[in-house]
Amino acid sequence: MENGHNREKLNRNNLEEEVMESRDRRKNRNRNSLREEVTERQISQGKLKKNNLGEEVTKKKNNLGEEATKKRSSLEEEGAEEYIIIKKHRLKLKAESKGFNRY
Repeated sequence: MENGHNREKLNRNNLEEEVMESRDRRKNRNRNSLREEVTERQISQGKLKKNNLGEEVTKKKNNLGEEATKKRSSLEEEGAEEYIIIKKHRLKLKAESKGFNRY
């Protein structure tokens, strides 16, 4: 009887070991798959951030380009107005030097 009892104990111990090993394998698989998911998520988030930053840079460039164009246009207008004023002033000086007082 003792032999049968020892065999039962051995079988029970073997089963417990198998169950433990199986549980450990499952845990490791779950851990590994979680790691992979986290890694994939981090990679995709990094790509999203990179894309968002790229879009922001493009928007800023476009805005700066528009601002520069507006500034250039306004400077050209100011320059044209100043050119007209200078031209009128030169004509006035020329007329005064010839003895005419048209203005």
